[in-house]
Amino acid sequence: MKLVEIILIVFTIIGLIFKLMHLPLAGLILTISLMSLAMFYGISVIYKVATSVGNNTLSQTAKNSIPLSVVSSMFLGILIIGILFKLMFWPMSGIMLLFGIMGTTVIFIVTLILFFTKKDLKPFCKELLIRVGSWLFVGILLYSTSTETLIKIQYRDDPELARLIINANKTFDEKDFAEIR
Repeated sequence: MKLVEIILIVFTIIGLIFKLMHLPLAGLILTISLMSLAMFYGISVIYKVATSVGNNTLSQTAKNSIPLSVVSSMFLGILIIGILFKLMFWPMSGIMLLFGIMGTTVIFIVTLILFFTKKDLKPFCKELLIRVGSWLFVGILLYSTSTETLIKIQYRDDPELARLIINANKTFDEKDFAEIR
């Protein structure tokens, strides 16, 4: 399972590099890899629940980790989709990132508490802390970076095109406000 996650993260990085270099298929690679990663987290939880239900000899520790896995996969999926929307300059990215960040922050804090209090959940919590913490860092970084800044970075070679894209992405009210000033 970890191999699939690593492969999808590598494809995401390749998609980001392609996007910065304006190479073809960048958006497609980025979209497919991040959507697959978001679905992977959900499917891995379904697999974990299915194996725990089918295996009556499963330890109480593994059974206790299932609810946290379900909730964390849901919020990780929302956060990853928000990251995809932000990187592709699609609308509603801020709201998805905000919900994803809030949820994964709660999961991170709960997992951190469990890491220090429950010795039997320590390996599970360590793995979850790394996964949730890294995606939370990326989400906070992108949430705190404005879309205008990301557009200026991507179109650094053509500032006029960047300005036109930024103006096209503004909402109707923002354009009216800019004309008043």
